[in-house]
Amino acid sequence: LLAIMSSASANDNDNSSSNNPTLTLLRSAFGPRSTLYTVLQCAKSSTPTELKRAYRKAALRHHPDRRSLMRRGQGQEEEKGGEGKEEEDDDVPSSTLKFQALSAAYQIL
Repeated sequence: LLAIMSSASANDNDNSSSNNPTLTLLRSAFGPRSTLYTVLQCAKSSTPTELKRAYRKAALRHHPDRRSLMRRGQGQEEEKGGEGKEEEDDDVPSSTLKFQALSAAYQIL
């Protein structure tokens, strides 16, 4: 486990992610400066429990099914004259990519 974590940390600092499909996925979903830890919004010194909590929060935030339901709910509220929550403008394919990247980051950590 420590070897995997140190390998992932070393690869996080590497600017060429072409040899690591997980980092390629992370950076295509969250941007070129994304790391395993920034995607989960946690520190490198996080405990396994903190990592799990961060993953669950991020998974709820980016889950494709939840995003599509929120989008439908916003449409219904707007029709009734209410204001929907202001969320970042995410489409379902983008949410799917982000959810896959989150899962990959959590599996590595």
